[in-house]
Amino acid sequence: MSLTAVLVITKKNNPDTPPPPPYVKKESKQRIIYNPESDLATIKEDCRERGGIFNSCGSYCEGDEICIQICAYTCEFK
Repeated sequence: MSLTAVLVITKKNNPDTPPPPPYVKKESKQRIIYNPESDLATIKEDCRERGGIFNSCGSYCEGDEICIQICAYTCEFK
């Protein structure tokens, strides 16, 4: 006799968590990458309010991730 179990884990969206603003393209613990068509004053202010350092030519890549090196508006955290 054999017993098999399947565990399915799904990520639930917390309904209390608002979606990111439209000017945020990608967010991680180390940085926020903004949409390139975003208003520059708005994203600089957003970065300042979050306690980050704005970089007008930051990397789109995360850590050891392999990707094309292009400039991106980023908010970087130490």
